Amino acid sequence: MGKGKTTAITDMALSQSVMFQDKAFELLLENDMKFPYFPWQSFENELKKEIRKHRVYNLATCVAFVRQRRKLFERLGYIYPMLTANKAARKSWERHCRKAGYGHGNLCFGYDYARYGMTYDDKLKVCDLWSVLESYSRLYFIYIVQSSLLISNYSIRTDDIISDLGNFPLWNSDFFKRDSRLIDSYSRHAHILDFDMLRLGRKLVEDNPNKDALEFGVIVCTEIGKERGNNLELKEVKKTTEETNQKNDLFNSSLKMIRHRATVDNYCFICFFTDEQRPASWGADARDLAEIVHIRSQSDSRLVLPFFFIEELLHDMLFGRFVNYYAQYRYKRADSTLLLHLLKTVCAKFHSYYTRTYNVFGVRTQDVRIEDGTMDGEYTENKYYLMSKKIYSKRFSTDCYSEYFMEKALRSEKGINDFREYITERASSTEMRYQNSYFVKDMNTMENMDRTET
Repeated sequence: MGKGKTTAITDMALSQSVMFQDKAFELLLENDMKFPYFPWQSFENELKKEIRKHRVYNLATCVAFVRQRRKLFERLGYIYPMLTANKAARKSWERHCRKAGYGHGNLCFGYDYARYGMTYDDKLKVCDLWSVLESYSRLYFIYIVQSSLLISNYSIRTDDIISDLGNFPLWNSDFFKRDSRLIDSYSRHAHILDFDMLRLGRKLVEDNPNKDALEFGVIVCTEIGKERGNNLELKEVKKTTEETNQKNDLFNSSLKMIRHRATVDNYCFICFFTDEQRPASWGADARDLAEIVHIRSQSDSRLVLPFFFIEELLHDMLFGRFVNYYAQYRYKRADSTLLLHLLKTVCAKFHSYYTRTYNVFGVRTQDVRIEDGTMDGEYTENKYYLMSKKIYSKRFSTDCYSEYFMEKALRSEKGINDFREYITERASSTEMRYQNSYFVKDMNTMENMDRTET
């Protein structure tokens, strides 16, 4: 506890989200180059129109959209070249297509397929235009998703900014060039993780509308052992019961098959991050699929900005003296003077400059040990760097379950001042009973049994 587990997986998830965007762009370009004369902008515009109408809303419907156009093209596309000589007939055909919702008369998004061809040979295989369009549509959908790619059981803030002039959009995912005063105006937050989306078997909510919705994204789950349990904790849980539990929901089978949901052009666009105090708290059947990163230690924040040692020296000298003076002043007096006002103003500005510099250029180093989920004893030593501006910029709440415990505390009529205190340095037997301890209870039980026997 307190080693920065949740901080680390949040940082990794933010990076993975950007990596997915970059990879989608890279693969889009690869597909673009296979048919360099295809009107990709026209295809993207029609795809965006379908997305706005919510006829395309996931990867499966992207493929269905392309296959529908392919079916129409293969059935009627041959007519368009026959109309080349008759302009009036061609215009009538194009007008009919537009009324039917198809923006291009040749039913191939305006592509001159007779001139440029419908296939591409990469020397491994020959792929046709329509299969490339299926891949392109899915990659484009992943790339332009403007909500967060994160799906988690605690809230994470993202602040990627998409710039779109009506053509091809570009992402700005620079974590370090964000004005902290404006982040709430363009921030999005992670999607709520509905665990039924990861259950292939029984669901906790029957007919859950989300149960089949998960395809791609970065899944983040804190405290996985408390959610899933291990073999020892689930010893009394039966797979054959009617109630949904960890043994009949096929969650582990879902993890084993998870790559099949979101592989596009042989690249998997789904990733699963989780944390727990002890790896063994999560059952071996699922844990064996993962890599375990043990956080051995975490350093204090250090500055990576060069030539800042002069400001750091001045801060340690001046601010340290001001703190001592200010503490004594507050102890002795309750008013304010001109001297205190001036000192506080100068020191506050210098301290703010120092703090802000550390918040932008500060880095914490985690010493980590990586091993396979099988825990076979072989591991590698490594380091992971947490950059303050990236991970601590209002990204998440480390006490993500605090609202539950706050509501729990509000139901109580007692606080710490109402707790009983020990009377002396040695607890009496009566005071021990107030502990409601299993150990004390067992000792009292054994004592009563001895007295009964005697």
